[in-house]
Amino acid sequence: MLFLLAAGLTLVFGIMDMINLAHGSLYMVGAFLAAWLVALTGSFVLGVLGAIAITAAFGMALETTLLRTLYARDHLSQVLATFALILILNDGVKMVFGTDLPLSAPDALSGPVQLLPGLSYPAYRLLILAVGLGAPARADEATAKSLLKAMSDYLAAQTAISFGYDTNLEVVTKDHQKLLLASSGTMDLARPDKFRGSRHCGFANVEMVFDGKTLTLLGKDANLYTQVDVPGTLDHLVDELRDTHHRPVPGADLLLSHVYDELMGDVVTFYRSYTVGVRS
Repeated sequence: MLFLLAAGLTLVFGIMDMINLAHGSLYMVGAFLAAWLVALTGSFVLGVLGAIAITAAFGMALETTLLRTLYARDHLSQVLATFALILILNDGVKMVFGTDLPLSAPDALSGPVQLLPGLSYPAYRLLILAVGLGAPARADEATAKSLLKAMSDYLAAQTAISFGYDTNLEVVTKDHQKLLLASSGTMDLARPDKFRGSRHCGFANVEMVFDGKTLTLLGKDANLYTQVDVPGTLDHLVDELRDTHHRPVPGADLLLSHVYDELMGDVVTFYRSYTVGVRS
């Protein structure tokens, strides 16, 4: 059971960036509903199926009325609200069903299963383990590609983009010391050939401007600047910086007009989803 709860929490937080501590209480609601329906109908299968349907409907209503309002809130607000929901559901179940609602497993699942000579395990728990192993859902490769394609096309279709960013650069010295260099900055982009970016921190305060003909780099604290003729689009600028001047230009793939092709260039397969936050 703990496996199922952990899988649900990981799935919800990993995909939606939402901390829902009360999702385990829905398992409790479903369990009490199943016990009540089994006693009412006399059928274990009908009781379980009915409990799944009612709990799913209750979960959708809960998401629509409460949880949806927490998506844009910080994690602390999500924790406090869903913890309060745990207390409400616990007391609500006690008021409706009481604290003792017996449920017996069907005969087919009531006995042990011989796994190895001298080693047996309850059949009902093996069923729970099997369900738990199938619980971590993962979008198939075609779905993942279509989602990435849709997001990439939307980003490439924007004629003007403006955002702020924070970045950390880790450097390991020859003496195996790790240095963390933090910086912040802004970026303004107007397709197809206008760009302005800045970066400031304790070791750098620079600004870069591209007008479709010339790239200008200004070191504000050093009071120095340099210019390079790079006529063309932003795509051409990125290629020149990488191929001719051997600059890595991290993150520039997201600013190109063919985002999807660049991101998919070295991809072998999709196997996990990540949540990325950008400070706008």
